[in-house]
Amino acid sequence: MRFLGAGACSIVFALSEEEAREWGHLLPSHLLWQLALRLSARKLLRCPTCCDALNDFIGFRLGIGLDDKLRERCAAAYPLFAARCQEALYAELVSNFAADPRHIQLHGGRSTSDGVGTEAMTDSWPHYSTLAMEIKPKGVWRRPAVVGVVVDGVEYYLHPIKLRQCRFSLMQLLKRKRHNHSTPVSMERRCTYCPNQLLLGDGSSIVDALQHLSEHPGNNLAILHATDAGQGLNENSIDIVSSVLRRSGILSILANLQLFGSSSSCEWPVLDIELLFRWSEARNMSSVRWIVCSTCEGQFAAESCACQSELPLSLCMETCSGIHLTHFIAPPMGFEECVERFYASVTAKDVSVLVALTISEKVELPPSLSSPPKFGMDGSAAEEKSANLCSSPRVRFIECGDTPNGVTINLEHPQAAICRVGVVDLDAKWHKPLSRYFELDREVLAAWEDYKVVSAPEFHC
Repeated sequence: MRFLGAGACSIVFALSEEEAREWGHLLPSHLLWQLALRLSARKLLRCPTCCDALNDFIGFRLGIGLDDKLRERCAAAYPLFAARCQEALYAELVSNFAADPRHIQLHGGRSTSDGVGTEAMTDSWPHYSTLAMEIKPKGVWRRPAVVGVVVDGVEYYLHPIKLRQCRFSLMQLLKRKRHNHSTPVSMERRCTYCPNQLLLGDGSSIVDALQHLSEHPGNNLAILHATDAGQGLNENSIDIVSSVLRRSGILSILANLQLFGSSSSCEWPVLDIELLFRWSEARNMSSVRWIVCSTCEGQFAAESCACQSELPLSLCMETCSGIHLTHFIAPPMGFEECVERFYASVTAKDVSVLVALTISEKVELPPSLSSPPKFGMDGSAAEEKSANLCSSPRVRFIECGDTPNGVTINLEHPQAAICRVGVVDLDAKWHKPLSRYFELDREVLAAWEDYKVVSAPEFHC
């Protein structure tokens, strides 16, 4: 039993195949090699919207009994979290996406599309390395179209900084303020990570994002396993991971869930908590109106987050000209739907993407793999934009039995590799009231206001 990670109310351990056999009577044999045990302090419910959209990535899950003997075994496996193990109330077996994806060929798997079997890729690998990592992309940003609401005759508007900068960068100010008990006097630019780089970027942008996270991982990147102790992301593995993330389709799905609370793009994005909370307090729900920025429509894709701008902050603050060009509309959807989409978005912003790689150190590919066509996720021809990225991957979905078990991708260039992508942390957030998110939002904005005063006295807007 090996510690994998922990969240606010749960802790996860990787199980060996021998340990997993204790529950063999409950599981198909081909799942035993890739199981993890999750203990939690409360019963965790998954967000149905996110699960539907990410169905190919979410993996296996089965609740099991939890007794004192199992609690003690987990506590002994990772004494640092012994107290949390002893206090756990629920246990479940889940997919271990950090497991070596080569084992898919050894334990069976059903391919849902035609293609060369994994055996052809891995039988000729006398030497290989393995790497498993967890990536938390966090929340993507686009300039909002809905900039305010009218509630019971009172107009409420978004804070201006939200019209130009991502929540992730603002959250860093709050974290540094909490840690140092003071307001930071500078904000790093162009050398920091922005979720837009990963979730909305092209191949080179994704490479940049992974490079930033490898240098400053924080809580957004963790190496779960590596063949060599201390091994991290190098240039080669970054190229492979960036190609895998693009080809798997996970990034666009997460971006849509975060922006729209849906698996696909919609006409109207998720309403910001600053406005949704005001709406929730309306005495007359039928009189609520949205305040829409007339100049924002159609500009979402071209707008860049200011946290990556080379302009001075004082100039960035002036990029919101035209906000006065607004009009009022009746909400195009009901309050309940807006709340549902908001909570789906919140879950999607907290999702972790797990990538496991097995990379051949030297391999001669069979003739059948020497010049394969390129495939998109829908089977159509796909153009590779960057020569640095893997230029000829075969994309295949693998399932074990009837249970979705992550997306597995075989890569053939620049090195042969087999990779698997899965997602975790899909827990619904319904137990947290809107007021909790509203108060956190106010705290984040207060940290920004303090930062303006300390670092840029010329700000008076």
